[in-house]
Amino acid sequence: MIKRQLIIIIFFSFLYLTSKSQDDNPVIKEYKEALNAEKGYIITQQNEYKQGYIIISKDVNNSEYVDFLRFIKAEPVRFTKSEIKEYGYDEVVYVTMPYNNDIVFMRKMNENEPCLYYYKSNDKKEFYIKKNNELILLPQDSKELRDFLQEEMSECNISEQNSKLAIYNKKRLAYIFERNSACNEKRIPFFNYGVYIGLGVSNLKMDPNRVVTFYNENNSNPDYVSIALGNFDYEYHIGYSGGFYADIPLDVYGGKLSFHPEILIKRTGYKFKNNYYGEFCFDVNYYMTNLFVRYRGLDRKKSAFVEFGFGYSLIYEKNLYYFYNLTNQKYDVNPMLGNTVYGLGLGVGMSFPFSVRNGVDLSLRYTFLYSQEKMPTVSTLDLIVGFSF
Repeated sequence: MIKRQLIIIIFFSFLYLTSKSQDDNPVIKEYKEALNAEKGYIITQQNEYKQGYIIISKDVNNSEYVDFLRFIKAEPVRFTKSEIKEYGYDEVVYVTMPYNNDIVFMRKMNENEPCLYYYKSNDKKEFYIKKNNELILLPQDSKELRDFLQEEMSECNISEQNSKLAIYNKKRLAYIFERNSACNEKRIPFFNYGVYIGLGVSNLKMDPNRVVTFYNENNSNPDYVSIALGNFDYEYHIGYSGGFYADIPLDVYGGKLSFHPEILIKRTGYKFKNNYYGEFCFDVNYYMTNLFVRYRGLDRKKSAFVEFGFGYSLIYEKNLYYFYNLTNQKYDVNPMLGNTVYGLGLGVGMSFPFSVRNGVDLSLRYTFLYSQEKMPTVSTLDLIVGFSF
């Protein structure tokens, strides 16, 4: 008896390892990619279960037929809705359902009741829920849809809140029904936008051999005066910023990853001082465009996030002057900066939702900016508060 069990275990282990080695084979991988095929299964109308490969097609084609390969290099066989009752691949499941005196394949979006089904034809897309063995069409109007889902999901308070974000969209509805199945407290990722305000300090790093030049008319022999920056100490100044942002969820990592573009206006002042030579000061306006990627948690009460991305800025100088101690006079000086800077930013923060759609983001961000022109390097550390709508 033990020998027989051992033989069976060895046999199935051999089959598993063989199939896995085939999937890892570079030739097999290339063939799968060329066919756009994934490992899957079909269940016939006679309840016969077959494993093989499914050729992935568009939603509208998936509703009518499936192309199935018993082995990766076998000839594909097309099965229609009248021949099989279920097929699936990579956590995607299609089942046959009655539709207008006919049957079609509908995608099953979740397991537990109420179960969401998705149907795509040439001219429309529809969503159904199955209740008491009857398909019920979801209303397309956003308000009617939300009211309908709140009533159907009233057993779970969290799902009732999530249903307020419902739109007639496959991804959004799938998130809502998935969370309802387990009464999951995770928030639904959705597109939102908002405003930023912030405070920060900047460090302007210049070549110490670079000079400040001005024309001294008060000297007995009027002439240009040049003083090297190495003779000055830099003083930090608090700057402020404000702007707009959008947050666009990406279909990866369960919606935790998002594209986060920003348009900001930032103003800060710079001062270089020497007790003997005097000081020179100027203000700078940064007109910035940031393209960030943000990874966040989806906890309902608060969640942490990290962000990283690229920044580009136009700059405009104001109030540029040099105060010369030897003459006790202010002088206009040559522009210190170029016209554009670019660089990278890295931030961490926390989100605090206070309603289904609205919340506050509090973040700390470091930005490094650089230019190949005469602009020095700039590093900033900002405390930013964002309000989402």
